Amino acid sequence: MMSERTRLWERRPNESAKAYEAASLYFSLGAGRSLKEVSQRCTKGVSLLKRWSARHQWARRARLYDAHLAAIEQKSRERLAEEVARVWMRREQEIREREYTLADQILTKVEHMLNFPLAKQRVEDESGRRVTIVQPIRWTMFSVAHLATTGFELAHQAILNEHASHREVNEVEHWVLKELKPPAPKS
Repeated sequence: MMSERTRLWERRPNESAKAYEAASLYFSLGAGRSLKEVSQRCTKGVSLLKRWSARHQWARRARLYDAHLAAIEQKSRERLAEEVARVWMRREQEIREREYTLADQILTKVEHMLNFPLAKQRVEDESGRRVTIVQPIRWTMFSVAHLATTGFELAHQAILNEHASHREVNEVEHWVLKELKPPAPKS
C-alpha cells in the first residue's frame, strides 16, 4: 500500500479547496484530459487553471495518479487470473481423479475377464454318453487386450498428467459375462 507521502495526487497543504477540486477533475479525465475540458466543466478560466496547474504540478501528479490506477487494475487482473487458474487446476485434478478411477475399474474388469475361459464347456450325460457343449462367451482376447491398453493408458495419463483434461477417451461398452443359450427348436 502507498504511504501518505507518496500519494502526490491528493490535496497539497498549500492547495486551496477550489484548486484541488479542479485538479481532481483534471486527474479523473484520464489520458484525454485537458485544461480546456476542466475549464468547461468547472466554469473556471483556462488562464487560472494554467496557474494552478503549474504551481501544483498537475501534469506530474496526473501521471502518478494514472500509474496508481494502472497498478490497481493490474493487481485486479492478476487476482482474477489467479482465481481462474485455481478453478482450472481444481477441474484438472478432478478429471485426473476420474480418469484414474476409470482406469482402475477397467483394469479390474480385465482381471475378472482373464479369470473366465473364452468358451464355456458343459458336460452332459445323454443316454449314457458324455456330450461336451461349448458355448462361446461374448468377448475375445482382443477385447481384453484393448481394455487393458485403455486402462493402462488412462492410469499413466492420470499419474503423469499428460493431457489429463484434454484427451478424448474412447467409450468402453459395459461388458456382461453371461451364458448364451441356444435358440429354441422350431416347431
